[in-house]
Amino acid sequence: MSDLILDPSTEDTIPALQMINDAYLNYSMYVIMDRALPHIGDGLKPVQRRILHSMNELKLSPQAKYKKSARTVGDVLGKFHPHGDSACYEAMVNLAQSFNTRYPLIDGQGNWGSVDDPKSFAAMRYTESKLTPYAQTMLDEIKQDTVEWVDNFDGSLKQPVTLPAQLPNLLLNGVTGIAVGMATDIPPFNIDEVIGAVCQTISKTRTTDDDILNFFTAPDFPCGGTVINSLDELHNAYRTGRGTVTLRANYEIDAKNNTLTIRSGPFRGDFNKIIENISNEIKEHKLPVSRIRDMSDKHTPICLQLDISGRHKAEVVLQHLLSHTDLEKPAKINLNCIGINGQPYVRSLPTLIREWCEYRTNVFVRKKNFRLRTVEARLHILDGYLIAYDNIEEIVRLIRQSDHPKPALMTRFELSDIQATAILALRLSQLSKLEAISLKEEKAQLEQERNALKALLSDDGKIRRAVVTEIKTASKPFLGERRTLWKEDAPTSLLSPEEMVDDGPATVLLSRQGWIRVHKGQSVNPALLKYKINDAPDLILETRYNKPLVMIGNKGRCFAYPIHKLPNSKGAGDPLSSKITLQNGEKIQYLLPFDVNAKALIATHKGFGFISPIEGMNTKVKKGRELVSLTDNDTLLPPALLSGQEDELAILTQAGRLIIIPLDSINEYSKAKGMQLVALKSDEDRIIDILPFKKGASIHVIVGKRKCVLDNERMEPYRAARARRGVLFEAKKHKARLAFSIQKVKKYLKSCS
Repeated sequence: MSDLILDPSTEDTIPALQMINDAYLNYSMYVIMDRALPHIGDGLKPVQRRILHSMNELKLSPQAKYKKSARTVGDVLGKFHPHGDSACYEAMVNLAQSFNTRYPLIDGQGNWGSVDDPKSFAAMRYTESKLTPYAQTMLDEIKQDTVEWVDNFDGSLKQPVTLPAQLPNLLLNGVTGIAVGMATDIPPFNIDEVIGAVCQTISKTRTTDDDILNFFTAPDFPCGGTVINSLDELHNAYRTGRGTVTLRANYEIDAKNNTLTIRSGPFRGDFNKIIENISNEIKEHKLPVSRIRDMSDKHTPICLQLDISGRHKAEVVLQHLLSHTDLEKPAKINLNCIGINGQPYVRSLPTLIREWCEYRTNVFVRKKNFRLRTVEARLHILDGYLIAYDNIEEIVRLIRQSDHPKPALMTRFELSDIQATAILALRLSQLSKLEAISLKEEKAQLEQERNALKALLSDDGKIRRAVVTEIKTASKPFLGERRTLWKEDAPTSLLSPEEMVDDGPATVLLSRQGWIRVHKGQSVNPALLKYKINDAPDLILETRYNKPLVMIGNKGRCFAYPIHKLPNSKGAGDPLSSKITLQNGEKIQYLLPFDVNAKALIATHKGFGFISPIEGMNTKVKKGRELVSLTDNDTLLPPALLSGQEDELAILTQAGRLIIIPLDSINEYSKAKGMQLVALKSDEDRIIDILPFKKGASIHVIVGKRKCVLDNERMEPYRAARARRGVLFEAKKHKARLAFSIQKVKKYLKSCS
């Protein structure tokens, strides 16, 4: 095969060179705009934005259950980002790693890497994820016409150009990226400093650069450490948009024992390489270190202790390490991002702050305009409803006598098409006098809201004050102390020793034959574990090593045992009888997570129950203590953990009756038979499930293969005082009435907020 040679002297070469030039220019612009640089509005690159949008579409809110990461990656690739799955998953991992991202956007479950080895994360088929509360502040307003939408790669779906971020994520989390001919390196800043600068910029129409820069000191990296630049150096970098910041690891010198302890690592670096470099220096006798110990744990992800040999001083060893490893490393500052005008360029920090404030103000105005349109549309329909209630007899007559009632209604009462359609869609149950009163009340409230919205949107001062209030409210849960220290030209940063407590995640497993053990972590698959012959898993509890294990037996006794004293997962465990004393025929029925302030609702199948603090179940007596006084043939229901926000208790009986009672009508005891929760008519009737919930939430009642949703209004017939029988359960859906047979009552009642 001969080589292709383009000779610039020939005329045929000119179109080819022009084609190459155009292709490279298009490619470079694509990398800049759609791959590598973040947008100033939400501080995200396109792949990050598409990941969060896909997770939001999958309803992976902070309150939802975790879902496999492979599912999210598949949705991102199939719908919005047709690129490699490994690159997409790595971007997802970066958003979940708290040591790389100051305020993680993804809540990961499983192995998502560690600070000393960020690339050690498990494959996406093993990990699970959902959004964090911080990510929710970037997505809450996306359905309120706050941002522009464009077609995805094949035109089958719409995707947001930016997210309506309530906080300046670009400065809070920072970003790095390399495009064609340009790059970006924006460090993360402390949220208190950023919010202070943003609120002042919005509140005051005239704010100088110095006014904004006075809020800022050094960047706040998630990995910790100490910034050693002077304030003048930092502010000069902020003014020009370019510069460097030097991050030094935190350390501790123990002069008495002659030891040096390293307690932080480089930002987005590999601490394992630092340990490898130190080990090589020790082997080559370049460092007077007799022993190196990795003492990292959950509380201190990095804790490396060096024992200094001979009479050498730890300060000398420290100076050598700082100059030869990444324990002291410069990080670039390059405030380059895509602005609200769609153009990428390097900005000063005050300019970036002002531009984001403009973006947030525009999002706020769009949101309020959307709400105003929604209110006006509803008022328009309410006007039609009120006309219908005032002329209901004539409207009924027109509908019955006309072949085409909509035009007749529009002509007779001067209604719009929307109003006429809404009137024709009314149900007979909505034609009551009370409904008309509620419509008038709703109209009055909406008119008041409409007037308030118009007054707000017409006053620039009110808009500014409202935007500042929203920003302060959104940022309040995330305010906190700095992770990165700043000491101007400080050569060292002495730290006081911290007492380490291993409170890592643990999973307790109790087998059917009574063998108990504890596994490290909370992603244990019991089906893959080994057991004694003819044994199998029975009870599993995800908890932490530093908490006691609370157990409740089938005879109403409670026990407790320290989890860290349980045998590890290397074998089948130890017999539970060697840890606690069980009576004849007694068996552990339930395991509870321990919390000092938590309480549990203890109930029996015969209708008795009471509230008991879990702290009181933490007994040190080996034989346990009596918790519930069970009557003959009575058994315990699974204890219901209370968070303190529940107001009511739903009870479902075998006879098909449902009763909802106030939770505050149930007394609290440390030991009791319990109060009568529901009146059971016969000995064969029994409680089959209970559910504490917050008033106003909806619940799902699953009966057989059917499911019914009860909202607050539909719960009213079932509300009663304690010790009543309840009401036979029935559900209504549209105009059809579904009466569930009591023989089909199978299982359970679960929360749906």
